[in-house]
Amino acid sequence: MNPTSFIWDAAAIRAGLDVTNQLRPSLLAHLKCLLDEYHGVSRSLEYYDLIAGMWLEHLVHNIYSAWREVLTTSTTAEIDQLPLISCTNHAIAMLADVGWHQHLRAAVAKLLEGQSSANWAVDQDQAHISSGQQQRLIDGLLRGISSDKPKVLLTYPGFRCSRLDWIGELCGWRKWIRLDNLAYPLAVAVKADWAWRKKQSAEFCAHPASFQEIVGALLPLYLPVALLEAFEAYRKAVLALPLARPRIAFSSNALHSNPTFQILVAEWRREGTHLLYHQHGGGYGLEPDLAVENYEIRVSDQFYSWGWQREGTTVLPLSPAMPEAKRDRVRGPILLNCLDLPRVPYRIMFTPMPGTIETMHRHTEDFLRELPSGRDLTIRPYPVDYGWGAAERMRAAAPKARFDTSSRGLLSFLSASLVVHNYLGTSWLETLGLNIPTVCFFNPAVYIYRDEARAYMDTLQAVGILHHSGRDAACFVAGLGKDIEGWWSKSEVQQARQDFVERYANFSPGWAMQWEAEFRQWLD
Repeated sequence: MNPTSFIWDAAAIRAGLDVTNQLRPSLLAHLKCLLDEYHGVSRSLEYYDLIAGMWLEHLVHNIYSAWREVLTTSTTAEIDQLPLISCTNHAIAMLADVGWHQHLRAAVAKLLEGQSSANWAVDQDQAHISSGQQQRLIDGLLRGISSDKPKVLLTYPGFRCSRLDWIGELCGWRKWIRLDNLAYPLAVAVKADWAWRKKQSAEFCAHPASFQEIVGALLPLYLPVALLEAFEAYRKAVLALPLARPRIAFSSNALHSNPTFQILVAEWRREGTHLLYHQHGGGYGLEPDLAVENYEIRVSDQFYSWGWQREGTTVLPLSPAMPEAKRDRVRGPILLNCLDLPRVPYRIMFTPMPGTIETMHRHTEDFLRELPSGRDLTIRPYPVDYGWGAAERMRAAAPKARFDTSSRGLLSFLSASLVVHNYLGTSWLETLGLNIPTVCFFNPAVYIYRDEARAYMDTLQAVGILHHSGRDAACFVAGLGKDIEGWWSKSEVQQARQDFVERYANFSPGWAMQWEAEFRQWLD
């Protein structure tokens, strides 16, 4: 059963993004004021955006979804204890937690009723902030072959090619580039300052009524300890690490999961280091409004895409580090690659959300039931179980299918005769970019696209790559019979694929030369 009742279709998503986007600048300024006052400093908006901007975006999206839910249904539950959020990593982990969203709905409802947060009980006073891990042997070896005073630092650069390939490139770059994921173990223990948090909450607005007032009242209560009570100690520990400042910091993922990277880059940029950031997934350049894309472009000096550009921004195409697809006429199984999503709206975006995730599941079952039972079929379920019972339902719909729960990823795609996706995210871009026969089905009531992408999407639909239901996709695949390669090699199919991937999945076996050319241009 869905723990939310609000239906997140494209119109609701658009409305939510309009409200949260409009609020973001003033909320970031409010966050700066709170943190500056607490720490007795004055840091720039850009500094706080880099270390906390994506966390702030998620919080606002979570509060908006709770607000919409409260306005849609009557909420009578008592508010539970205020949770103490240790760090931004912890906060991101909470996004899929049903209990967290139920707490937010109760908090919003109580504020609208005129209740003060000063009377809310708290979960705990003590917090232990830790990050990183014990050094793995491979990490030490890779740092050992690199310069200890690099001009370019790579942190979670998004290598999708084989380990042998990227280690070979690193060896060639060892005199001036260093791969270091900054997973150094750091720990700080502090006591939460609930008195300050509740005072700031009450002072922002005694009786919040508007969405902006509600967010302002809740923000001090949910600030991660790593940004507030523990920030100065944690920052001091980060800056004490034996790391030379590079001229360039490059990543495709560290802004979302690595507070050490965020603090270092925020500090280094004030001394001249440039942040170059690379697209790491799907939706970028395609969705009309994508929060992670907007954030990463905003905080970086240069943003690299998988082929698309965006007027008025610094976006430039740069191939990701993908393997070279070596496929002859593959006679492997049809592979159904599946997505699943949390039962709560962890971020507002044009993909299935509560109220439409169920439609994705129905389409997936329809595809499995309509596909002839004699076809050689393998199903890759999503690796996280969010409680929908998706895997069990797929087993019931296709009892003869094999299930692949390995972590082989691209290797599974390369060994399939056809890859079918029940969503449009990262994986369909990978299979199209690697020229693997691809079919996708999706709900057009949720996925909408930018004007400049629509013609390419329409062409992909015309040649049979895209479908608006699982049943239609199954009928199309069944009609191909055993001649999947014959369809895939048709000139109109390949032309549609090539036109699309040049802009949205432009992968090159010469990625290393592209990267080196970009780095040297920035260094020069």
